[in-house]
Amino acid sequence: MSRTSTQTFTGAAHLRHRLVLSILSSHPLRLRSIRADDTTPGLSPAEVSFIRLLDKLTSGTVIEINETGTSLFYKPGILLGAHHLTHECHPSRPVSYYLYPLLMLAPFCKRPLTLTLRGPTHAPSDYSADTLAAVSVPLLRRLTLGASLEPRVDVRKRAVCSKGANGGGRGGVLTFSCGVLTAKLRPVDLLQPGYVKRIRGTAFANRTSPGLVARMVDTTRGAMNPLLPDVYVHTDVANGKDCGVGFALQLVAETTEGCLLGADWTASSAGVTPEAVASDACNMLLEEVAAAGCVDSGHACLAALYCALADSDVSRIRVGRLSEATVQFLRDLKRFFGVVFKVKVDGDADGEGAAEGGIVLSCVGVGLSNVARQRF
Repeated sequence: MSRTSTQTFTGAAHLRHRLVLSILSSHPLRLRSIRADDTTPGLSPAEVSFIRLLDKLTSGTVIEINETGTSLFYKPGILLGAHHLTHECHPSRPVSYYLYPLLMLAPFCKRPLTLTLRGPTHAPSDYSADTLAAVSVPLLRRLTLGASLEPRVDVRKRAVCSKGANGGGRGGVLTFSCGVLTAKLRPVDLLQPGYVKRIRGTAFANRTSPGLVARMVDTTRGAMNPLLPDVYVHTDVANGKDCGVGFALQLVAETTEGCLLGADWTASSAGVTPEAVASDACNMLLEEVAAAGCVDSGHACLAALYCALADSDVSRIRVGRLSEATVQFLRDLKRFFGVVFKVKVDGDADGEGAAEGGIVLSCVGVGLSNVARQRF
């Protein structure tokens, strides 16, 4: 396969991941028939906003979108990074929608990246900004061990995506900073999930009764304390302008091996009780723990990417389960980089098998270097 061969897909599914792989592999990307049969055809406002953000971070990028927005051609340029760049995110998706792909790109920029994103930090459709700060960034540090990237996410102002109420969540603010790679990535070896030793979390509410936060905390402790005593949930009650209306709960389970598993739940509509939000978040977290992975299902793509880009040796990770998005991401890694993963079901997650449980993904990395970085 030629290094400049165009990868063609139909539809806008997995758009962000495919744009990331296009930039890292230097393969142009073409998308056709993007929601061609929908009542609102073409790219969504959030997808257009994300493409604009990528354009700000690169040089020499060619972007062609037809009049109806149903066709996209993307020829990647060089990742430059940025210093104190600010981007206004479309409020239909939270800032995590924009930031999660940047965790894959930031280490390969020419210069260190310092970015401020403005928009909702919590939404029912995506991970919250608190999960990115508590789970995603520590995982990035672990996957790039020895690279001294010092990634950091600071949630300066929380906001809920609430469909126009109180600004729809536009008032949220998040800052992200990350250094650049100066050497090839080391092979990844994450196979021991360990036992859960503590649970931490953040209960947040904006323009609602403070009692809702207390009820979420009480429900969480009632569900988790019978399992382990070390449970602490931080509370944040705000009345911010343009920060939406709603409440959310984010939980993180930390294991004895340093693995972090995250779950969160957001309520931005009437009729949802704080007890239901807390119960759903607890159930989601317990499902991730029971799956016996070193990374949760939402971060499997991030871990798989750094396995594929690591130095030319075997990298291995244990995931709890493979979501549809993760399976498609593994297929796209094969198309863009030629990396093939070996998938092994390692025993039963409920402990009936002889092995640890979960699914072991292994591959030989391509040894991608940061060719854009400044060398003087």
